[in-house]
Amino acid sequence: MWKIVSCSNFRFVSVLPFSSRVTALCEEKCEPGTTFMEDCNKCRCGPDGQKACTRKMCPPNELSDDSQVRLDTNGQVCSPNEIKMKDCNRCRCANNGIGWFCTRRACPQRAKRSEPAPEKKCTPGTTFRSDDGCNTCFCTETGHAACTLKACLPPGFF
Repeated sequence: MWKIVSCSNFRFVSVLPFSSRVTALCEEKCEPGTTFMEDCNKCRCGPDGQKACTRKMCPPNELSDDSQVRLDTNGQVCSPNEIKMKDCNRCRCANNGIGWFCTRRACPQRAKRSEPAPEKKCTPGTTFRSDDGCNTCFCTETGHAACTLKACLPPGFF
């Protein structure tokens, strides 16, 4: 998945509010075999001193989720084929362990879960919708609501 792009193809792309480096600056050389971060992208230096980097769109001033890249003797930063979740995206470690590759879904913001105010009493044995409109509540024998705690999508999300 690493791709070294020639200097003639270099561009700096600016898409508001994000910016992304598409390739390395041509005059920059690196130490062969090293791995490092550039913005939120992981880079690896090839045997010829040319760097190859992932090409994620990076929000301004975003630090990577692994801002202190571990440089093991083989340059691995994660266990090959390891899987983790980051928000609603699934990430998988590359076969050679040199970086994470993640899906790029826009994750919906989770609506806050709401519960009836403690002073509210309800009729024992009844069920009703909670104030957020997406959770269900059951009224206990003591007149207190016990509600589901599902994450609710904002109105009009779909």
